[in-house]
Amino acid sequence: MVPLLRAIAFRSTLVLVVPAFILVHVFGAMLASREYPGDAAPNWLDSAFAITTIATVVALVLLALQFWVLRRVRAGHLGGWQAGLATYLAPVLLAAMVVVLVLMAGKPTG
Repeated sequence: MVPLLRAIAFRSTLVLVVPAFILVHVFGAMLASREYPGDAAPNWLDSAFAITTIATVVALVLLALQFWVLRRVRAGHLGGWQAGLATYLAPVLLAAMVVVLVLMAGKPTG
């Protein structure tokens, strides 16, 4: 059961999470350049781009870590600090995705 769950986690990070952060960055930049020409972008937009960039890097690190953990699980080595780190990084990325969604879609004032 553990190898299956680790494989699902790896594939969902590979197919959904990393492309989602990249697409948010690309389409966010396109929309920001259309709505805020020049350097007139508000602070919340800069914060959202910073969080997206950091979360993309963390997602890539998580992807590599999940690949490593998946290989270890398939070899019969369950657990370890790598598995624990891979388990706890996923909710951190989910929280970052929610924050970016609120910042970019909600357009807070101020």
